[in-house]
Amino acid sequence: MDSPTKRQARLPQELRNGSCSTAPILLLPENIISGLTGVIFGSNAIEVVGGTIGITDRLCRQIFKGQIPNIEDIDEGSNEHAQELETLSASGRATDLQSILRSRHEIVQHALAAKYLLQTIVLNDTPLDENIIKEAHQILMRFSEHEASGGIYRESDEAASHGLRLETDEEYEKRVKDCKRLKPNRPVPERKQVPLFSSKFVRGKSVKLFMRSLIREHNERIKIAEETGNVDAIDVACRLSTAFVCIHPFEDGNGRVCRLLLNAMTIKYAGTVAEIGKTPEEREDYLRQAWLANTTFRDEDQRDIPWEEQTAHIGLGLCVREKVRIRKRET
Repeated sequence: MDSPTKRQARLPQELRNGSCSTAPILLLPENIISGLTGVIFGSNAIEVVGGTIGITDRLCRQIFKGQIPNIEDIDEGSNEHAQELETLSASGRATDLQSILRSRHEIVQHALAAKYLLQTIVLNDTPLDENIIKEAHQILMRFSEHEASGGIYRESDEAASHGLRLETDEEYEKRVKDCKRLKPNRPVPERKQVPLFSSKFVRGKSVKLFMRSLIREHNERIKIAEETGNVDAIDVACRLSTAFVCIHPFEDGNGRVCRLLLNAMTIKYAGTVAEIGKTPEEREDYLRQAWLANTTFRDEDQRDIPWEEQTAHIGLGLCVREKVRIRKRET
């Protein structure tokens, strides 16, 4: 991994390249810009990355205004810094300088990926394609341990864990009993966090085929909807987001990309954002829904259910419709 100085030196160059122009997002209203910081905060929190809502808002607004954030500008005596440390510690992450810088990079890259998608899909009205998704993912992965695989479809078979919870009493007691039996001289282990849910995804060798099919079906649906003047923005957004995350085309970052795609579509066709994951309860509900959606997606794929009859996205759709309804009422 680059040193902090080298990472910071790379950031201005990245911000100035063609895909991450520093031109401000002037054509989007303030309520969209402010909503995007909540989108990015919640999406990061779901994956246990990024930082507090305060630092997220500050860094995102700098990105959206075309400014270059100085992620090394850390005031150790500030409330912001204290909250950063508390957030890192509470989520089981280290609280050293490297961890702080990593969490800030995760915010900045998320904002840059969002900005790229909005400029491309919303402002430039470019039809979605695989290259757009790959570029957004590559931006998101910069400065992370998965940077080398940014924008590259996985070839291996993957499973994933969704969220974390503390072991139940039964799980913990069983692990303590096993530990005492196998290693009687070792100290009693502490209670630990375990995955909330686990999912299996599309086989690595099938990712390219699934992604081509997803993009084709999405664009065909958009074309028909625009021609008839009847675009169900939430249905379009949730079908795309759900299918994408169930395919899980990349090694890492799929959840964040799926929620960026969701919001690109809701902004373009509904004129608002869908903030997901701002509270722990909401994050747990979302992860449970993602697990159920993946189970349905795999079942419907095995039964060759046509695109228009698939139902894996319905749970997410109900959640997003309610969020959009509330946000429109409040703004």
